[in-house]
Amino acid sequence: MENGGQYLNTVNVTDIYDGIISSITLRLGFSSPDKTLSMNEIQDVVFGNIVPELEKSGILLKK
Repeated sequence: MENGGQYLNTVNVTDIYDGIISSITLRLGFSSPDKTLSMNEIQDVVFGNIVPELEKSGILLKK
């Protein structure tokens, strides 16, 4: 995912449901070779980059 920033290193599909409403569950892996990432750094990437891009693509997120 291009907008995952420098810390996103893996994206795995963990579940796919194809019913009345289709859904997909993703597991995102974050790491840095230089330091331990804080929760705030990860949340900044997720809610500042990844979520807005998914929403722009028309993907609805479960909240």
